[in-house]
Amino acid sequence: MEIMSLSRENADLVSRLSDARARGQEIAVARGGAEVTPTEAAALLGMSRPRFGS
Repeated sequence: MEIMSLSRENADLVSRLSDARARGQEIAVARGGAEVTPTEAAALLGMSRPRFGS
């Protein structure tokens, strides 16, 4: 096992992600400024494309 040092901000993010997974939530990660199509956004949000676009 490797021990890493994290900033407080990153440690909080990892904690929130871990909590979400423990509650069974799905997590999607994209690089900053990434653009997605409406169809891709709907899929990431677990919505139908027509519902997302309205």
